[in-house]
Amino acid sequence: MIKVLIVDDDKLVRKGLTSTMPWQDYDMKVVGEAKNGEKALEFMESNEIDLLFTDLAMPVMSGIELMRNVRERYPSVSIVVLTMHQDFEYIQDALRLGAIDYIAKVQMEMESFEEVLARVQKRMIDVKGKNDRQFKGESSSEILEIDEGYAFVSTMETDGMISIIKEKGELDFQPELIDTGVWLWLPTSEKDCKNILNRISIDDDNNNNDYGIIILNGLIRKNKNEIQKHLIKYKEKRFFYDYHPNNKRIYLSIQELERNLSLVDEVKITKLKEQWLSLAWVQQTSEFEKLLKEMKALHLPKTRLVNLLYFLVNEWIRIYNHVIAKLELPDEMSCWYDVENWFYSIRDLLNESMGNNLFSSDVQKSIMKSVRIIHEELACPVHASDIAKRVNMSRSYFSQCFKDLVGMTFNEYVRHVRVEKAKEYLVHTNKTITWIAENTGYADDKYFSRTFRKKTGSLPSEYRKMNQKG
Repeated sequence: MIKVLIVDDDKLVRKGLTSTMPWQDYDMKVVGEAKNGEKALEFMESNEIDLLFTDLAMPVMSGIELMRNVRERYPSVSIVVLTMHQDFEYIQDALRLGAIDYIAKVQMEMESFEEVLARVQKRMIDVKGKNDRQFKGESSSEILEIDEGYAFVSTMETDGMISIIKEKGELDFQPELIDTGVWLWLPTSEKDCKNILNRISIDDDNNNNDYGIIILNGLIRKNKNEIQKHLIKYKEKRFFYDYHPNNKRIYLSIQELERNLSLVDEVKITKLKEQWLSLAWVQQTSEFEKLLKEMKALHLPKTRLVNLLYFLVNEWIRIYNHVIAKLELPDEMSCWYDVENWFYSIRDLLNESMGNNLFSSDVQKSIMKSVRIIHEELACPVHASDIAKRVNMSRSYFSQCFKDLVGMTFNEYVRHVRVEKAKEYLVHTNKTITWIAENTGYADDKYFSRTFRKKTGSLPSEYRKMNQKG
């Protein structure tokens, strides 16, 4: 029996799906419901599920974020997306994250839904059959007698890509699906090895850049089952970084394939965050390229990488909003090449923004450093004279440059940042007004309340009541 979890912020949708759809006809059973991604993850911590139906647009945690978490924590769970017609732009992202199907809510009549259930059931049975054969040792435990093999790896989480290969011509042997988006070919002779690339080679002029061929060597006397396991791990951890849309063939020895990636170095990540946030790399090409190289070398899991990029974007906007009002993550992120291009575009944007004034790059860096100090030491007394010394500028010149570059005087900016941080605490925490005052640099909570009201038109308690959900 396939155990199903339904996630949607609309209670009527959840109840309707649970009670009206013919789950049992497809050997399925709804074992739980959740109103958002966070609740879904809580349910999955204590309940086993096989299939997840999730909406995309939900409060607290969206369907996309839920899918990222599920892919990382529960990779065997299959996912189907429930979407409104206006959400279609997100479907591509959902498919990349592993959704095996989707259904539009506006088409959620019985017939359409049954078609989806039938497709999903067939897909899950096929995958289970392949996994069962591997565990039973049918063909997968054999010792290989050839030295070279080939793997087809898709950056999209879909088995439909196999048609691209089959269109290249009839093969003497069929590729074996070993995991979502991963196929393995093991030729039976050296002659086949010499001919195989010509017969199934990927057309570099093809507009679809979402797949690559891995040429494996050193396979002789290796266990087929072990090769498959290593390929799956490789796809999860390294393919994202090795793949390039303009060079789709990746040559790997069995030793490279078996090499285990070291654990993520948290100290290096913290240091990289600090370096990216400093913006010293904007006008220093060597520093910029060094940071890109170091970030790639970490081989962060894609979910962790996306979270890191989200963090950087939010911090850049928060700290340097006088320079950059809006930043977005890359539209496409199927490989490291996309991430690298995004960083180059961010650098161009910042260079252009900084180039629209008459100050030297050293002065701009000093003012940006002062802005960071304000944000990082918000709970402490902050004075222009002290900050000027720390960035090696005279008090008067610092004040002049700060106003011209930031658009506010030093004191105006400090008050602005303190009030914005207070708003954040009021809406997203249950901390007392006294605590919030102290942690935004106000020793007197009454003075804090007066200042807050002057800037926002509301007392802190009133602002919290109007803006805090639930």
